[in-house]
Amino acid sequence: MEYSEKLSELIESMTHYIEPSDEEADELLNDFQEIYNDGTFRHSYYEISQQLEGFQSDVRDNVCAVLERVMSRISDDHSNLSKGMTKLYDHIKLEALRLARMEKVAFLSAKADEALKQAQQLNKESNKNVTDLLDRVNGFHGQSIAILGIFSGIVLGFSTEIKLLTETFSNINNMNVKNMLLYLLIVGFIAFNTLFMLMYAVSKIANQSIAASCKGRECESCPENHRAWGRLRRKYPYVLYFNIMVLISAVVVLVVFRR
Repeated sequence: MEYSEKLSELIESMTHYIEPSDEEADELLNDFQEIYNDGTFRHSYYEISQQLEGFQSDVRDNVCAVLERVMSRISDDHSNLSKGMTKLYDHIKLEALRLARMEKVAFLSAKADEALKQAQQLNKESNKNVTDLLDRVNGFHGQSIAILGIFSGIVLGFSTEIKLLTETFSNINNMNVKNMLLYLLIVGFIAFNTLFMLMYAVSKIANQSIAASCKGRECESCPENHRAWGRLRRKYPYVLYFNIMVLISAVVVLVVFRR
């Protein structure tokens, strides 16, 4: 077997030791003596480096510790062995240090990449939140303008209704009871439904609901939700009842005052 192959096996065998005893250290020393004692063998730094790359960092450190333990058993009359093993130890120590630094750089690089990805994700989320906030602010401005316009219409409607009622009562002496009652019913009918439509528009703009809550089931799953009459009866009963009362009152007035 070539010395380089035997040296590779020796290095591999040292990975299985933690704290070799004197007997184990002497056995390893005898194997090294067969390789380095004649002073002609020169190990390859490239082969040492290639073999150490396959070890974990703690295994490389353990190889250095075991090699130190074996070198401590060398006697003074083995100068060639001491010289060869000293160079081997230096090469292994240097390579272990180089690989440890490379692993540290790789670890720091991975941490930096992870931190960069997290920062990019946070930046993306922040930009999205800013965009959503701007959209909400812009939407709020638009809603505010629309709601103010609708409330202006409500105020104007009330003013018009009050004016009409004032004119009606001012001319009460010139009007018969039938016409006056019908006039009041028509004004109330128009005013109530106009105000309801304005409030309905405000609720849609503000994304709120003025509908009555259905008991026992959701409105979206209700089969009557898709029919106008059922939707009006369940969701806006006050509108339905008011208009029915106005129509009934108008019919009563027409019947009572038919002459």
